[in-house]
Amino acid sequence: MASSAIAGALLNATFDERGLASLVLLATASVLNVEGDAFALSLNGTSTILSSSLPVPTRTFDAHGQPTYRYSAAGDLTVHVAYSVTDAFVSKQLTVSSARHAHNVTNVTLFAGARLLLDGAAPAESVVARSPAGLRDFALFARWSTTGALITARNPFLTATPHGGGGVTLSYEPMMPVAPAAPFSADRAHIGLHLLTQRKMAPPAQPLDEAEHAAMQRCVRAAIAAPQRASSVKINVGWCENDFQIDISTAAGRAEYKRIIDRAASLGIESILFAPRNSDVSSIGNGTDAWGWEQVLWFGMGERLRMGLWAPGDPLPASLTEMLDYFRLRGVRPVAYVYPILAFLAGTLPGGASPPWVVHGTYSSSDLATKRLGLGPMRSDLASPALQQWLPKTMRRFADQTGAGGFSFDYTYFEQGSPGGRPWRSQYAQWSGWRAILAALQQPKACAGRQCVVDNRQANHAWGPWMWAEGGTYAEPLQSDEQPGSWMFYEADLKTDRLSANRQRETAWS
Repeated sequence: MASSAIAGALLNATFDERGLASLVLLATASVLNVEGDAFALSLNGTSTILSSSLPVPTRTFDAHGQPTYRYSAAGDLTVHVAYSVTDAFVSKQLTVSSARHAHNVTNVTLFAGARLLLDGAAPAESVVARSPAGLRDFALFARWSTTGALITARNPFLTATPHGGGGVTLSYEPMMPVAPAAPFSADRAHIGLHLLTQRKMAPPAQPLDEAEHAAMQRCVRAAIAAPQRASSVKINVGWCENDFQIDISTAAGRAEYKRIIDRAASLGIESILFAPRNSDVSSIGNGTDAWGWEQVLWFGMGERLRMGLWAPGDPLPASLTEMLDYFRLRGVRPVAYVYPILAFLAGTLPGGASPPWVVHGTYSSSDLATKRLGLGPMRSDLASPALQQWLPKTMRRFADQTGAGGFSFDYTYFEQGSPGGRPWRSQYAQWSGWRAILAALQQPKACAGRQCVVDNRQANHAWGPWMWAEGGTYAEPLQSDEQPGSWMFYEADLKTDRLSANRQRETAWS
């Protein structure tokens, strides 16, 4: 099978009968040979498929000359490996299909021992950038004297391993199903070249070369899913005015909240995270979250939504309708506060059954035996394909009815689940499912005909850059949903503006 070449703005790539063969960095004409570009799949925790042991695949090209390789494996499995060349990177994505049987994809190795040789030489060293928040690896950087290579994939659960002689392995454990009507698509992998600056990032950042940091930034920036805005997002978080203490079921409460809306409008603030109490429809006694705030979710309709007593399109209480009308009058959009893992519609189906996304979690149980059995409080499984359809659809209908300008998410726990549990209960599968839910809100007119504000809170900073790029309007700038006045445990300072600025610098640099 003849080789093929594709030109990018900063590099050229050549492909042989099994995949990527080489990269050429145009700035120096240096050639990175990729020897043995292979992949591996582990199914059901027992069998492993290595592409180098399979028959030579068939190869097709799209209209831009980008190649896709089709492998047949294990009787009923087909694996398509699609490559694309952008300005500075080559991307690689695996899609696994099964004709007859369901399997659990327990491990995906995107680069299975590929050997990287720049102008015939192995790298002088390789370093792995790891998550500072306790997840896994972000990327592997191979270094020669003046040139470097980046190898990464779009999740923070990678295992990146350098081997002697320039070998590289990049893998992760999805624990996700593939079935006849449900193919499995692995996260896209990327490989690129850059010139080193010989300047290292200063602590507390990891000691990467500035060019390595810039290469990762460029790679992530290309994945940004949210349509880019012409101006910044200006949002007021209502609980900074203690709005959870305001009960809009009363005329006095509504008048008080209207003053908050008036002030936001006078300052040119476009959105308010709107989460007051509303005794007309909700009560702290009906809450099921461990934090005790369910009564303020979904503009106060969250408890009734969870219990199946109300759905978007049903009548709203007059107290809430009055407030939504006032938001429209003042040109400010309310943003709904949502906890996505509450047990939506649990026990509401015929015979007291629940939707397929309702499971027992472990997130607030203090009993270790209960945790081991996975018998904590009921929750929604973020990795459930059914929830990934229902939740964004429900949010869009909610926005259409109420004029909501977006959603602010909290209480978003990812759980590994107990051994032997359902394959979509891995922490990665939860993370991936949440990313899919957020991506469904990134359509240009998903919130009442306008672009949604997608505001992620609790633990968002820990989810890694791919979640920031693909799942929100902005990365959480403070690694916290608190206000400067409560940050004395970070540093002592009477100036709240300085506290805020210092916290943003720390977040951005780490």
